[in-house]
Amino acid sequence: MTNLIPIAIVIALIVVSLTCQRLQKSAQPLRLQLAEKGERLMGDPNLPSNLVPFVSFLLDTAFKMRAILLIGIFYVPYLWVRVLVVPDKVERDAVQFQIQNPETRVKFDDVVRLHNKITLANHPFLYTFLELEMTILMLPVIIIGGLFRDLRFENVNRGTAMGIVETKGRQVQERMRRPKMALQH
Repeated sequence: MTNLIPIAIVIALIVVSLTCQRLQKSAQPLRLQLAEKGERLMGDPNLPSNLVPFVSFLLDTAFKMRAILLIGIFYVPYLWVRVLVVPDKVERDAVQFQIQNPETRVKFDDVVRLHNKITLANHPFLYTFLELEMTILMLPVIIIGGLFRDLRFENVNRGTAMGIVETKGRQVQERMRRPKMALQH
């Protein structure tokens, strides 16, 4: 019986590998949609100028989010503690994702949804873990914040929280690249 365990592990790894490859292949048409819709969104005059770099980031990282997801896994608990301790700062971070024009908002949400689907297809375990972590940690924050701090969370929601996490992840990733770039010159 114990001789079958290594064989079962190898078979499981092969199945997971084949499944991940299939998911990545199925995400390819979504990547083309993301590029088209993202470029159209960046040309929308109703898109706030502060969101243009974020949309560009979504387009650039559709297939390479591993580092940002790993950073996000560690940043999410910090973010929810920040929501409770200094909600005004988090609210300011969240407001940057507000779009007044309803049609532009729909386009933005569509681009974010496509990006999330591609990220899920490329990193199913990391993305699922991050989503679960956000959901599990969000519940006590909402309860504690609502009961004891009288917080309303008008602009802080799952979408803005993920945007904040991705923005912070991008900033950390850029800081990590700077020394390498300086050494190359």
